Amino acid sequence: MTSPTQTPAVLLRIIKFSWPLLALLILVELFPATMAILAEQSVERGMIAQAQSSAAEHYLSALLDKTR
Repeated sequence: MTSPTQTPAVLLRIIKFSWPLLALLILVELFPATMAILAEQSVERGMIAQAQSSAAEHYLSALLDKTR
């Protein structure tokens, strides 16, 4: 059980965690086009990361085959 002195600290942690989420929700409501652009960029970064991972895997596989 938390003591009365710990309760404000716990509430402050909850507020600190919730503040960015609240700001993001407000941003989504006010600027939906901006959020769509950010989502699209996130998808593109994911695709790039996947391509880099695949290329690295292919390169390492070729190196291993060469050393055999």
